[in-house]
Amino acid sequence: DVSGHGVPAAFLATMAKMSLQDCYDNKLSPVESIYKLYKTLKGKLSDHFLSSAFCTINLQTGVMKYANAGHLPILLVDAEGN
Repeated sequence: DVSGHGVPAAFLATMAKMSLQDCYDNKLSPVESIYKLYKTLKGKLSDHFLSSAFCTINLQTGVMKYANAGHLPILLVDAEGN
């Protein structure tokens, strides 16, 4: 969310989006994606910050892989609401 944070935040969001597309195209894991995003934006944040959460779900096996940077852990709720 960069709304109201000015042009520098919009540029960072654009760089992050481009980096994330590359992660998707190269089928990187959530952890690899966060590290790539970090390397891409390192030194460009000045007084801004970026938090992220990445998740992949294998629809054949139901296995979910998750990684985050700057977020609390996600909550997982099953079909019964547990």
